[in-house]
Amino acid sequence: MYWNPKAKALQTRVDLALPGRINDIQDSSRNGRRHIVVSSHTTQPPQWYLYDEDLNRLILMVDAYPKLVPNELVKPMPVTLTARDGTVLHGYVTRPAQARQPGPLIVLPHGGPASRDVLDFDYWTQFLASRGWAVLRVNFRGSSGYGWEFLQAGFKRWGLEMQDDLTDASQYAIEQGIADPERICIVGGELWRVCGIDGHRQDTGALSLRGELCGSIGPPRAADGQTAVSGV
Repeated sequence: MYWNPKAKALQTRVDLALPGRINDIQDSSRNGRRHIVVSSHTTQPPQWYLYDEDLNRLILMVDAYPKLVPNELVKPMPVTLTARDGTVLHGYVTRPAQARQPGPLIVLPHGGPASRDVLDFDYWTQFLASRGWAVLRVNFRGSSGYGWEFLQAGFKRWGLEMQDDLTDASQYAIEQGIADPERICIVGGELWRVCGIDGHRQDTGALSLRGELCGSIGPPRAADGQTAVSGV
């Protein structure tokens, strides 16, 4: 949504020049005639362009991953599933080229948790798919972009319904013939570095392994040393 009609017109011109992509105008010159644009899509790693309005030209400056060939990358597919309590969840499944059914699966929740996965390039997803893993990213309750009620549904539910959503998404992948139930792993950073541990403990049948992308502080602990998730 744009309040400024000039900004809206600028975005429209950029989108017409780079169709089918997510185009983010990140900065502009003082006179407002030159702009830095970051452009990407599901199989196109980010590219930085200089858009010169006086010349009416887009000039490619930087390729984030110049050795990656877009037509060799794998396109994520949107999925919709229902959690155990009836909550509708949305996400994306990326499967390796010529994947066997069912195969190994990594559940890769986004950080935040007040954030969301979108249909755009994700380097971790593409790396894992290139190594033979299917990747499931689900916007569990507490994710942004689905309205206030859905966002608020994650408040103080760390390790509870938020965790259940990941387990239910894993079960969906098993039922759809995507995932081998004996080869499912949850991998994450930030919040999910700890919740990965919780998921491994709570749902060893659905999430048989865990991994972490980056270090993180743990959740607060009660006086008896037990993890206190109710106030998170």
